[in-house]
Amino acid sequence: MYTVYKLTNQKNRSQTYIGTTGNVEKRMELHQSRARGGFGSNLPISKAISRVGFNNFKLTLLAEFRSQHQARAHERELIDTLEPTLNVNA
Repeated sequence: MYTVYKLTNQKNRSQTYIGTTGNVEKRMELHQSRARGGFGSNLPISKAISRVGFNNFKLTLLAEFRSQHQARAHERELIDTLEPTLNVNA
C-alpha cells in the first residue's frame, strides 16, 4: 500500500507538506534525518523541521492506494489544489 500524507507545522499552520510513501514510519524517519543535515537538508520541509522540531509537525494520513502510480497522481492533485508551502514542486 502507498499512503498520501500531510505534515502541518503546528507553530505556523500555513506551513504544510504533501507527500507519498510506501512506508510511513521510514518516511518520517527520513524527514527527521534530513532535517539534521546531509542529503536533502536544503529542502523547505527539512529546514522547517530543523527550525521547529519534528514534534511540532502533525502527521495526517490522507489516502491509501494499491499502486504507487495512483498515490502519486493523488498527491499531485492535492499539491495543485492545496498549494502546500513546503513542497518543492508546489
